[in-house]
Amino acid sequence: KEVGSAAAVGVDEEMLRSIATLTESRFETWLLQIINGTPKSDGDNNEAATQLVPPQPQRQPNNNPSAYVILSNLQSGGNIGNIVRSASIFGCEECIVVGQKRYRMTGDHGSRLDLPQRHMWSHADVREYLDEKRVRIYGIEIMENASPIMQYDRETGVVKFPFEAECEGGWSGSAFIFGNEGQGLSTKQREICDEFLFIPQNRGGSGGSEDNFAGRDKVGSASMNVACAAAVVLQAYSMWAGYSEARFEGEKFLS
Repeated sequence: KEVGSAAAVGVDEEMLRSIATLTESRFETWLLQIINGTPKSDGDNNEAATQLVPPQPQRQPNNNPSAYVILSNLQSGGNIGNIVRSASIFGCEECIVVGQKRYRMTGDHGSRLDLPQRHMWSHADVREYLDEKRVRIYGIEIMENASPIMQYDRETGVVKFPFEAECEGGWSGSAFIFGNEGQGLSTKQREICDEFLFIPQNRGGSGGSEDNFAGRDKVGSASMNVACAAAVVLQAYSMWAGYSEARFEGEKFLS
């Protein structure tokens, strides 16, 4: 057989047509299934469609609280990819994807192949799963009853984090759920949260009252990009939880 031909590597015309219809994430799933010798997903009941990396033993030492991210109701593949990237960088145990198994992801820089991913159909399923693990769920949203992600006292030099309830209540870790880019946390997302956190801003934008903009154009930003917010939250939690810093060479951190 001709070297390099489709037939030489066992790829027929029908398979090539199938590959051509796959999105980037679906192609990667298909490729991993071929490499691992698992059957091709039927798109309905195969969890591997989302779970590119299967759940693994705990990634942090037993004495460190664990961290999870919950992805649901996000629109931008870039935001999803960057949240997964931050979750991998800051030592999360898993990324839990709620709802649809197929989703677009860009900008993760290979983090999807490092961070274990688990699919669940409903937020109620996520609540039950994390309850069994003794994990608290924090909703990230700007709201009256939310706590700041951290507070710094300049007089004492003390930094306070809002995670102490984990130690007091025997919780083993935290999960973080982020709202939709335009609408914020939905009712179903809020219902599974134990507490809410927000990232204080020094300036705001057009989300405030009309009185704040009297006599001038509406400018500024009322909230952070969701992927940026995830990076801030997860870095703060990893600092509080005492995760060890990765070693680096030159200008890159190493695994």
